[in-house]
Parts: sequence; structure tokens; C-alpha cells
Amino acid sequence: MKRLPVLPPWIWVRRFRQRCGYGVHSPFAFDFITGVIYERGMFYAFKELDALLPGHVRTFNLRPRRLLRLLFRLANYSEARKAAFLGSDPLALAFMKAAIPQAEWSTEYTEPTDLVYLSQPMAEGSPLPQAKMIIVDDLLHNKAAFEALKKDEHTTLSFDLYDLGIIMQGLKLNIAHYIVNF
Repeated sequence: MKRLPVLPPWIWVRRFRQRCGYGVHSPFAFDFITGVIYERGMFYAFKELDALLPGHVRTFNLRPRRLLRLLFRLANYSEARKAAFLGSDPLALAFMKAAIPQAEWSTEYTEPTDLVYLSQPMAEGSPLPQAKMIIVDDLLHNKAAFEALKKDEHTTLSFDLYDLGIIMQGLKLNIAHYIVNF
């Protein structure tokens, strides 16, 4: 399992302004931050999925479990019928598949797709994926892809969670980019 970097204190302070939705004026974005990103409830599959985690991750509330549960909530929120998983993390795939078991999953991006999970760096010159929701994992190594997706003409909202980026496309809202302290 790949180890995530620890969040330095100055980054946490810089992101504190929009913690739990503070300073977010869009009702849609506020509901998304408070109802999906910061949701504290137990979902129907968490108990079974937590059993898949290595023992040291289950015992302590470490970042990987938080991120995997967030991926579950994001996939559940998307209600995708067709999804693309462009990565190699089997735990992330298991959590996302458990959230939307009715979805048709593929390991290659084809249009139209409702949900795209991207954790591997995109090849230079490759086309940007288009979907209702795009999840860019491991922003430390995929920052260029996340920034390119933010600038895409179809992008309406973006959420930078330090380790994870969320892009929403095709919404009839004002364009906004949020930095959220997760």
C-alpha cells in the first residue's frame, strides 16, 4: 500500500478558511462539502470494506481509510451508470464498486462516462476525460492533470482536498474552484 504524505501544518492553516464549507457561498458546493466530503455517518458497506484493509490501517483512523471512505461516498453521490477506473489501487476500486454495484466499470476511458477515477499520470498530449465527476487521486504526482482539468471548458466546479481533486463538469452553475481542508 502506498504511503501518503503527512499534511504539513502550514498547508492545514492555509486551507482552514473553507473547512466544513465556511466561506463557500454556493448552496450546491456547500451541500457537497458538508454532505459528502465531511459526512460522518456509517454507510451500509463500511464494515465489510474495512475488513479488506490491512490491520494497522483498521486499528487507527489513518488517512488511507479516510480517503477510501471518501471515494465510497463520492461514487455513491455520483450514482454513475458507467464508470472508468484509471488506476492500480485494488482497495480504491473495491470501495468505489461497493458504492455503485449497478455501474458498468471499465479500465479504459470511453465516452460517455459518468464517473472517472484517475490515479496514474496522464500521458503527454492525451485527451482529457469528460465526465459528470472526475476524481484525481494522488495530487502530489497528478497536479498537472488536475490543473488541466480545472481549465477545461466543461468544468464547472473543482475541489482541491490536498491528496485528492474532484472535478464536476456540465453543471449549470457559476464556475468556482475551492480549496478544502480535508
